[in-house]
Amino acid sequence: MYHDVNLIKLGKKAAKHDSRMPMLASYRTGALPTPPANIMWSRNVTQFGMMLNNTLGDCTCAALGHAIQVWTLNTSSMFTCPDNIIEGVYEKVGGYVPGDESTDNGAVMLDVCRWWMANNVGGHTIAGFAGVTPGDTATVKDAIWMYGGIYAGVLLPVTAQTQKIWMRTPGALTGDSEPGSWGGHAIYIVGYDDRYLYCITWGGIQAMTWEWFQTYCDEAYVFITHDWIASAKNQSPSGFDYDTLLADQKAYFHYLKALPVSDEEDGKPVGDVNTEGYFAKPAGTGLLDKPKNGFFSNVPEVQAVPTSVLQQASELETEESEGTDDPNA
Repeated sequence: MYHDVNLIKLGKKAAKHDSRMPMLASYRTGALPTPPANIMWSRNVTQFGMMLNNTLGDCTCAALGHAIQVWTLNTSSMFTCPDNIIEGVYEKVGGYVPGDESTDNGAVMLDVCRWWMANNVGGHTIAGFAGVTPGDTATVKDAIWMYGGIYAGVLLPVTAQTQKIWMRTPGALTGDSEPGSWGGHAIYIVGYDDRYLYCITWGGIQAMTWEWFQTYCDEAYVFITHDWIASAKNQSPSGFDYDTLLADQKAYFHYLKALPVSDEEDGKPVGDVNTEGYFAKPAGTGLLDKPKNGFFSNVPEVQAVPTSVLQQASELETEESEGTDDPNA
């Protein structure tokens, strides 16, 4: 999809990295089932709404709204957060003051994750989050399949402005190909196959090559949430039991104790963070006290990338590649 830079905005600030944050890759073992060859949690929905990212640099918050849409689409009926909810989150995590353009400066994704641990987005909460290493293909696939997507930050190059499919251009990563030469942006990745990953950005579905993603993504996270659980079965669409998953995650995180409400590097407050650190214990439940059991139950057949999406991506790539040595000319 082409992007008119006059009709959209960016807003991901420089990534913060906290060595205390658990990484999903550390938990991947041979005991886990092999993820499917392709997956598309957006199903047949192609438009999810801008969530103000056409007028505000609130991509870090809009992506939360898109995540909620995807989770609920697959477990019940799709819930869309009203724009005022997304704007309210942006005010809290980014310091935005409505009507004051000088305060529209984006937000830090890790701060957004921490804030969501202690608060809600339109009534929707998370119980935990973990980091994902962009260059680890196996873990990226696990994350998208098991958790219903990845909250990812990318350093967009100028070349992405005119690409229907985001792909790395030949040559050095300089000039218009330099990471961040356009700016930082937050997206929500909802699918993959052997050639591409698919994300929701500016309300639509955007395809990118694996090489592009691993070149330009500088941070990524997964969330644990009840929104990803179908209430009738207490399982995620990928067949994972919530209670067991959360108990396993507690074991994975080595029973982390309360963490300081500050950033490790600069010591500055990051907002209202729950004293449980990276985990918020749901009121009135004993989920975090459950013993470690088996990780997964019966895994059902999952949603594959629709043929129409694959065909469109193939046609776009062919169209861009024909008659030129530059696939993005």
